Amino acid sequence: MISITIPTYEMNGVGHKFLEKSLEFICKQSFKDFEVIISDHSKTDEIKNVCSNFKLLNINYIKNNKDVGSSSANLNNAIKNSKYDIIKFLMQDEYIYEKNTLLDIKKTFENKEINWVATGCLYGNDVNQPSGKMIPSYNDRIIYGNNTIGSPSVVSIRKTDDLELFNPDLIWLMDCDYYKRLFDKWGNPAIIYDYKIFVNQHPNQVTNILDNNRKEKEHFFLKNLYE
Repeated sequence: MISITIPTYEMNGVGHKFLEKSLEFICKQSFKDFEVIISDHSKTDEIKNVCSNFKLLNINYIKNNKDVGSSSANLNNAIKNSKYDIIKFLMQDEYIYEKNTLLDIKKTFENKEINWVATGCLYGNDVNQPSGKMIPSYNDRIIYGNNTIGSPSVVSIRKTDDLELFNPDLIWLMDCDYYKRLFDKWGNPAIIYDYKIFVNQHPNQVTNILDNNRKEKEHFFLKNLYE
């Protein structure tokens, strides 16, 4: 059984549109034993209304009024409310692109020695015409922002008693810090060498709206933390 955890917010008025498209892709999955946990930082009901329209999906919608503005804290809230053995991260503006994605993730975790999995992804500003592709791999400089794994959407973890959560103080490098801790705990991820996820590139991405001062602060924080 798989829990798909999605943190959501307004995203300058387009968040509900991305989420709707993402849920449409989830409906096409060949593997059906999953739940969708949505933790919503929105002040409006647009995200909630989108969730209400997907009757075929097992969606647990949670209004989250804590730590608004921290995508890490919002994702953590979704993770904490997950029920199942495998946790699949998914950002609201990204899609589970290939129909056998959840099935292949489930099969990979049948090896009990595997605790985290990363898949290949496509990326661009149009899901019908991707501009690039990426197969993930871990590298020792990932904490400096050299992210060769990619978005959290390409990663799934096994639910354990000592579950790792994202650092709520990080926004831009939340994934790099998280991958470093997973690597220290479990070693390299298992890789699915296929393009399973589509990563949207658009003006409202966190990468495009954060100022350089914030990015430098997070670089400095991780450098001091791990060195």
